Amino acid sequence: MGLEKVAPFAGKLTFWGEVDRQQVLAFGMPADVREAVRKMKKLLFRNGGLIGQGVAGVDVSLQNIRAMLDAWN
Repeated sequence: MGLEKVAPFAGKLTFWGEVDRQQVLAFGMPADVREAVRKMKKLLFRNGGLIGQGVAGVDVSLQNIRAMLDAWN
């Protein structure tokens, strides 16, 4: 659906937000990963209503894993 379409429900629902594992985590740069997390937090985190997740398969670089973890904090 896209973040923008569900953002009006932030604060009313808890979202399980996963960073895109097929494109952003696997092929993006660390800056792309940080931006994806930042956008998700900005649009969906209201009153604790966001559970952040990222799945790091063998195709995800350590730099992207680090960027994801740092951005969630």
